[in-house]
Amino acid sequence: MEWTETMTNTSWANRAAVYDRLQWVNHKLYYDILLEELRLTGAETVLDVGTGTGRIAECIQPYCKKVVALDKSREMLGVANNNFAERAQRNVYFQRASVAYLPFRNECFDVVVARMVLHHLLEDLHSGVRECLRVLRAGGRIIVAEGVPPNHRLEDDFVEIFKWKERRLTFLEEDIMAILADAGFQRINVRTFFMDGISVNNWLEDARLPEVAKSKIMELHRNASPYFKKAYRLKEANGEIVIDMKHAIVTAEKY
Repeated sequence: MEWTETMTNTSWANRAAVYDRLQWVNHKLYYDILLEELRLTGAETVLDVGTGTGRIAECIQPYCKKVVALDKSREMLGVANNNFAERAQRNVYFQRASVAYLPFRNECFDVVVARMVLHHLLEDLHSGVRECLRVLRAGGRIIVAEGVPPNHRLEDDFVEIFKWKERRLTFLEEDIMAILADAGFQRINVRTFFMDGISVNNWLEDARLPEVAKSKIMELHRNASPYFKKAYRLKEANGEIVIDMKHAIVTAEKY
């Protein structure tokens, strides 16, 4: 697991209004696999931590009893509330809070979902995961979804690219599994998949980065090693760079 240093910080205030334009955020395969791993029956109360604009809450709400969706960014929650106001979905409740200090009593949720959240917990990673364990009922499950390097050999390349975008943690699948085990979760399993045809240009357009950072990230892809390009299935045409992004979905249970 690596912690990147960077020239810029993630600003959700700047990114909230354009977040839903990201190609990977709208990729159907992501939601299909997530639902398969969630195995919802319609009776669950689900906590969606780091909900952002509410896309996960939107995806799972037809299949569970209630979703409590929280985020610490006012701006992201503002977009989420506007999205849900248009759809009149009544079993989703938004709350502003941090995953490191969940404002809920012990053992009140059946499922916790943390999609693309853990890598932002620079100082609060372990306390945040322990909080997720605390609020789960016995027999409850956590689902952690994170983007990961294609393999060990490309971990340094992954870190180098992201250090130009934001301060974040970088995980391999086994890192996530170890973090959950350390917190006290059991029966830990991982499923990986590639999200194909993701535009690096699209990813950077709405990242609100300085031009020098965007140019550096494009250069790192364009001038990458043949091994990198093969692993990411990188294609370039007319200034557009397209890659296949690897994701890990890790599930675990509380006993």
